[in-house]
Amino acid sequence: MFNNPISKNYRVLSSTSADVRSICKPLLKHTDITYFCFSRYYSNKRRFHLTTHPCFWDTYYTDSLYNFSKSEKLAETKTDNSFLWDYWDLTNKSISYKKVGLLIRNKFQLDHGFEIVRPQKQYRDVYTFCSHPSSFAINDFYIHHFDLLETFIKYFQEKAGRLINSSSTKAFKILPNNLYTNNIKNDLLDGCLTHKVMQQSSNEDLQLFHKLTPREKECLCWLFYGKTAAEIAIILDISQRTAEKHIISVKKKLSCYTLFQLGCKFSKIKSRLLLMESIKCNNEG
Repeated sequence: MFNNPISKNYRVLSSTSADVRSICKPLLKHTDITYFCFSRYYSNKRRFHLTTHPCFWDTYYTDSLYNFSKSEKLAETKTDNSFLWDYWDLTNKSISYKKVGLLIRNKFQLDHGFEIVRPQKQYRDVYTFCSHPSSFAINDFYIHHFDLLETFIKYFQEKAGRLINSSSTKAFKILPNNLYTNNIKNDLLDGCLTHKVMQQSSNEDLQLFHKLTPREKECLCWLFYGKTAAEIAIILDISQRTAEKHIISVKKKLSCYTLFQLGCKFSKIKSRLLLMESIKCNNEG
C-alpha cells in the first residue's frame, strides 16, 4: 500500500487529518466547501501536505496524477496567484486529463476547485479548496468571498503552526515517473457502475440541448451558475437585450417556462453528458 513517493509520509497525513478537519470545521460547516489542503513546495523540490482527505494524496502519487495537475506548475509561480478549475476545464484536453478529472469526481466526489498561492523566499504555499460535483454555485462563492478565504488562511496558519513545523521535517521529493497506471481505468469503471441507472434515462433532453446555438449554450451555462441576464451580457460582451433574447430562445427550445425548470433540466443534461464522457474515456482507454 505504501509503495509510492508519499509512502513514508502517508501515515503522517493520516495522523494529522483529524487535526486539519478540526481546524477547518467552521469553514466546512458554514459553506459548501468539502475539501481543504495546505501544500508547501520548497525550492529544493521537496514538499508536504496537510489535508482533510489523505487518501486523495495517496492516489495522487500512486497513479502519478501530478503529471496532469495545474497545481504543480502553479507551485512554481513567484507571485501571489489564484485560479479556479472544474472538471469541464479538462474536456478539451487529452484523454488522460479527462480520466484524471473523472477519477477525482467519481472516487473522491471532488470538483470546482479554487487554489491560492502565497510564495515566500524558500517555498511556496498553496491552499486548495474543493466542493461536491453538484455544488455549481461554489465558484461564485470563491469569487465574491475571497476576503473570507484570506481570513481563513491566516486563521489556519495560526492554528496549524505546530502541524506545519512538524510536517516540514518530513517533507519529501517525488521521483520522476511518467507511468499512467491501470488503477485509474479501473476506478473509472467502478465509478461508472454507480451511475448505471442513468443509462436508462431518455435522450430527449440531450437532443434538445444539441439544437441550441453555441451562444445559447453559453447563456444557459451562466444562468445555471446563477448569473442574471445583465451579468451574462457583460461576461459575453453582448447587449442585455441580446442576452435576454437568447434566454427566451433557450427556454422555448427546452420547453421550460421558468428558470427553475430550466435549471432542473440542465442539471439532468450535465449529468447525462458526464456519463457519456466517462463511457467514452473508458472505451478509448
